[in-house]
Amino acid sequence: MSPARPDAVLLAWDPELHDRWAGGHRTAAEAAAVRGRALGYWPVGRRRNLAPGTEAWFLIRGTRPGIIGHGATMAMPAVDETGQWFVTVTADALLPAGDQLPLEQVLRETGWQQPPPSGAAVQAADVAVLRRLWQAHLPFRLLPDPLLAVPGSRPPAALRHAAVDRWEHDPELRRLCLGYHGTGCAACGFSFEATYGPLAGGYIQVHRLDPGEGAPDPVSGLVPLCPNCHAVAHLARPDALSPAELRRLIAEHGHLPGQTLDDGQLAAREFAGRLLQADGEAAP
Repeated sequence: MSPARPDAVLLAWDPELHDRWAGGHRTAAEAAAVRGRALGYWPVGRRRNLAPGTEAWFLIRGTRPGIIGHGATMAMPAVDETGQWFVTVTADALLPAGDQLPLEQVLRETGWQQPPPSGAAVQAADVAVLRRLWQAHLPFRLLPDPLLAVPGSRPPAALRHAAVDRWEHDPELRRLCLGYHGTGCAACGFSFEATYGPLAGGYIQVHRLDPGEGAPDPVSGLVPLCPNCHAVAHLARPDALSPAELRRLIAEHGHLPGQTLDDGQLAAREFAGRLLQADGEAAP
């Protein structure tokens, strides 16, 4: 009787011995950050019953071991020319070397006595722990939009993939854009940090001005926009509105920045209203 197919599997490697990622780990981490997809080719030993779409957690070994990525298998394991069994995998999140979730924290939270071998099934209770730790650990710079779920933080069946402009979510282009333009909205001037404090510091969406195919210039081709202005910009199809066009719309429709009145201002406004009412009643 063959063992049951696992819902999740742990795939480990030591980068000092082998690099399992197409183009190398650094290239794969950049691809996962920009496109949400990086390919790898993994030995699975005796684990030959991995169905396509099996959730995968990637464990880096060496001097600083830890969970460094999340993804899924793409096909059933197959034997290569050397007689070894391998499986093709894709990572939807892969951290740069050094940013991994420390293995000691995982061992402490899961109760594992030692790191499971590569190809080991991950039990449902341990998957829940990994999701919680991973969501808290994943660096903010890899998640420019907090409305997007952290890959690995929820069961795959609860998520769906959405097409996004890869350049608007490119971490390096975003960093250069905000370094030049700042984090205030280029259309309405809204600042998340000024409104909500340090929790929202550095957050703003990035909008691509030129819908071309190649990478835009981070200074002249990208601008920061708040989610409201960003959404309205894309309501105009096929060409999105520019920040200048958004500012014109805001001005034409009488938008005024919100203002909080103190007790004295409220009393003065109420008094002025009574005077206007009295003048109206006294008029012939």
